[in-house]
Amino acid sequence: GGMKLKLVKADGKWPAEAGFDIGGQDVPCKVKSLKIDGDSIEVAYDWDFQGTAVTSTLTGKRKDRSMEGTYKAGAADQAIGTGTWKLSAK
Repeated sequence: GGMKLKLVKADGKWPAEAGFDIGGQDVPCKVKSLKIDGDSIEVAYDWDFQGTAVTSTLTGKRKDRSMEGTYKAGAADQAIGTGTWKLSAK
């Protein structure tokens, strides 16, 4: 599916919004942490998968007008999945 990450610097802070879709259905997410250090980013967000609370963590780097890196998802100390991601600026 598709992934969305919205970062807009306001008043010296970086509020973030995250979301993605599975099989064409939007999955709402709640950002729980965001760290930006130069070109590096780490964002963690919570979402629900069939009644199970899941946390995904994205880590990566900015390159020109895109960002890319790795992710991991898990629920209650159980790994669910890992992989790579890439987003382009709009």
